[in-house]
Amino acid sequence: MQLAEQYGPVFTVHLGHQKTVVLTGYEAVKKALVGAGQELAGRPPIAIFQLINGGGGLVQQELDRVLGPAQLPRPEDLRALPYTNAVLHEVQRFITLLPHAPRCTVADTQLGPYLLPKGTPVLALLNSVLLDETQWETPRQFNPGHFLDADGRFVKRPAFLPFSAGRRVCVGESLARSELFLLFAGLLQRYRLLPPPGLSAAALDTTPAPAFTARPSAQLFNLYPRLGALLQLHRPVLRKIEEVRAILRALLEARRRRTLPRGSERSYLDALIQQGQGKDPEGLFTEANVVACVLDMVMAGTETTAATLQWAALLMGKHPRVQKSSFRRGLAAATADQPLQGTPTLSPTCGSTPIAPWPIHLP
Repeated sequence: MQLAEQYGPVFTVHLGHQKTVVLTGYEAVKKALVGAGQELAGRPPIAIFQLINGGGGLVQQELDRVLGPAQLPRPEDLRALPYTNAVLHEVQRFITLLPHAPRCTVADTQLGPYLLPKGTPVLALLNSVLLDETQWETPRQFNPGHFLDADGRFVKRPAFLPFSAGRRVCVGESLARSELFLLFAGLLQRYRLLPPPGLSAAALDTTPAPAFTARPSAQLFNLYPRLGALLQLHRPVLRKIEEVRAILRALLEARRRRTLPRGSERSYLDALIQQGQGKDPEGLFTEANVVACVLDMVMAGTETTAATLQWAALLMGKHPRVQKSSFRRGLAAATADQPLQGTPTLSPTCGSTPIAPWPIHLP
């Protein structure tokens, strides 16, 4: 983003041998991904993924008041939990888990004063939007107030783009939002997240570290695939991927041994197996393709959800007031047609027996 200060919100960089247009800031990213979504619907080739695919405080108060200690959270409960919703949105904004959205023009595209020829890679820096000082009051601070109005009601923010935008927005966005809420709310109903013994909340480090494909070796491989292959830069990533593939193959084989009547599928994998056992004249549901589909789900869904929840746990430990209050806030939001189950208290329950909140020390 330092280059944006010198060259403006749209500039060109050379990533290896490939000339790439970079978009920064809310206005430029919105104009490209939303305003020109049809033209920027292409996906540029990324070497490492081609190899992988084979070319193919306050939260606890709110939760306790709205749900009570016994009722498990449901997706529809999120509407009555504005502060919890705001905290989850702020976690995603603050961590900028997906820093950029690679796109590729499918036709000659006029983007404001810039003409982008067909086939031009475009890198929309989502982190420049999520940290844009013109859109957020305190972009570098963890502040759930970014998503609350003066009356404590949840408000949507147009610059909240953790799942990208336009025609190539993340297809699993709704599933990810639902899973994040259920897991996060369920976790804070039962546990208090504390720093390790001897370490204060202020001492917890929230500096992000590059991992997996964001590591320098993977980035160098994407820029110079031939050089990367020569230096074996991709091997650590592929070893991890192959370990996951082996687990998925074993799971697939175990599921195939079961005979399920059509319509009784219990999982995404069951549905893929059923399709493969029926008419498949084009050979779309081979073992390799089924494993690739589930691997996409693991990489794009499970890993990102897990990483977001790990960040949420760290931020709750660093901001105990946010953690403590949000569990019990929101009693006033419960209406007559949403009766509270159980007695709103500070103690979560296990079955019918109240238990004290169990402290978990963050590693």
